[in-house]
Amino acid sequence: MKLLVVLAFCVCVFAAVQAFRYPAFLENASDNAKEAFMNIVTKDGLTPKQKEAKIAELVSQLSETIQKAYNNFKQQQLAIKDQFGTSVQNEIDLQVKQRK
Repeated sequence: MKLLVVLAFCVCVFAAVQAFRYPAFLENASDNAKEAFMNIVTKDGLTPKQKEAKIAELVSQLSETIQKAYNNFKQQQLAIKDQFGTSVQNEIDLQVKQRK
């Protein structure tokens, strides 16, 4: 029975570890860089803006390839935010107008 409990625990831990994926821009980064990234994103007490600034600082110390991948990642994030942020705001505005 104990063996089954230990085995189940190991399977759960393995699944949890495998479920996490680093952002694409860290694909070719060193293990140290990935660890530094994790330390930033999991640190309590930092606002999202502060975490973003620390990630940008970290990336600036990495290779040019990773910096380019990070810049592409940021551009994609902004495009998504612009596309969906605008459509959500338009929907909110439409709902407000319909209620008047």
